Amino acid sequence: EGQAIVEDAARTGRIEAVILNAASVMGPGDADPSTPQNQLFSRICRKGLVGCFAGGFAVVDVRDLSDVIAMALERGRNGEKYLVVGANLAYREVVRKIAARAGRRVYPFRIPGPVVAAAGGLAEAAWAVTGKKPLLSRAYGRLSGLKAHYSGAKCGREFGLVYRDIEETIADGWAFFQRRVLGRD
Repeated sequence: EGQAIVEDAARTGRIEAVILNAASVMGPGDADPSTPQNQLFSRICRKGLVGCFAGGFAVVDVRDLSDVIAMALERGRNGEKYLVVGANLAYREVVRKIAARAGRRVYPFRIPGPVVAAAGGLAEAAWAVTGKKPLLSRAYGRLSGLKAHYSGAKCGREFGLVYRDIEETIADGWAFFQRRVLGRD
């Protein structure tokens, strides 16, 4: 709803705005152990991982997103929307790539979306009792079976952006996670 208000204000000339819709953000610099990226790194690092979501998702490196923000401020067209997407991956593919970087074995068999949604519902119920916000929710579980793939080519064309390779994003994110979250140097 907020984006619709901004779009309307830009269209009617009340403000100047460039709208950036970023994919799931990954990469170095995230020192919060509770974020989805770091939870995934942690689970793979500690135990390996059994199972994963069935669908896929879009990803952008945090550094590419920062670059797009700066470029959009200079060259973005008023009222224009841009998808900021560096790669589209199946969940099992990103799990395998992280595991390879971490030197861990994983078994990313696909867990059906309805099963993940049910687990998310249980996690939300536990949240009501424990007060600890779960990483997984019913809504996220429903989305987990979908392939949410998008194109960030417009940013490439209009801003001259070349997105980083997902292997670099994962390698640099993993290195940062080891140093800052795990305390390994």
